[in-house]
Amino acid sequence: MKYQLRAIFVMMFILWTVNLNAGGMGSNGGNFSVPAFWNLVENEIVPHLKTLKRDPKSPLSSMQIDQLLTKMNRNVTNVNIIETPFVIEKNGVKKAVDAINYPNDNKIDLYKPTWDSYFSLGRDINYLITHEFMGLAHINDEENISTKLFPPKKKSA
Repeated sequence: MKYQLRAIFVMMFILWTVNLNAGGMGSNGGNFSVPAFWNLVENEIVPHLKTLKRDPKSPLSSMQIDQLLTKMNRNVTNVNIIETPFVIEKNGVKKAVDAINYPNDNKIDLYKPTWDSYFSLGRDINYLITHEFMGLAHINDEENISTKLFPPKKKSA
């Protein structure tokens, strides 16, 4: 019985330690969205933007595309992508937004619960990511250019 209790205690300790290191208790559930975010940037968004540079019908100029590509290049620009479990605040006002960009700080805050659900459900969000980078690059997206560049695909029923 003494050895069984010791074994149970050791197993509980191991599970607790693994849970902490995997991003469980006390660490807001891990850093799942940021690597997935960068994966989409590097493997889908950047290649598409490069093809748009040669497209005369592109809603962005070649210079604007270059600005975006520079912001999206982790080797050139150190954009800080941060997951937050809290409702995002800007200028002291809480907003129910998916993400918010801070051009002066070269930073994008992602509202973790929303982005985790986007990635786990496989939502098409390239337009959202592009919108945030457009903000960092000081490119106006009031006319939903990001959605024109990456129209969200409709899920078939």
